[in-house]
Amino acid sequence: MFHKAHDWLRLARELARHPDEAAQRSAISRAYYAAYHRCLAWEKHLPSLGQDAGLHGVHARLISRLHHPHGACSRHQAKRSRNLARLLQEQRQRRTTADYEWDDPISPAAVDKQLRAAARVLSDCDRSAADRSQLQAPTAGPRRNAGTKPPHRHSPSHRAS
Repeated sequence: MFHKAHDWLRLARELARHPDEAAQRSAISRAYYAAYHRCLAWEKHLPSLGQDAGLHGVHARLISRLHHPHGACSRHQAKRSRNLARLLQEQRQRRTTADYEWDDPISPAAVDKQLRAAARVLSDCDRSAADRSQLQAPTAGPRRNAGTKPPHRHSPSHRAS
């Protein structure tokens, strides 16, 4: 799913290049949905879901769960989760303005802020996924000290006796 999130963010950037108001509003919305869906995918890799505080709506519940991570999460996961909740909440507010408050003007600064925030969310989630894969990657044998060479294939220690 995270590949689609990157596609949504790419579309948001393309829309942001157009000066008309509809494109600017759509850029804010697409950037939010890129971040939302990436957080949703990231959350599935946590040991347990956080508390959703009984809120209504899938967006509010995700933000709440991220803001209140489960005790089974590591300190690093909990810190990242709360940071993602904060970023996603800010983006949600800009998306709500862009989608529903048509009398409020949309500034280029708001569009830029939304694009940067969404990019940060995707980057944080991707970095976390990369950290996970490195922890789970099988090792290819015993580790050597830095600077040592593996034994030569034809060294006496590898000859048949």
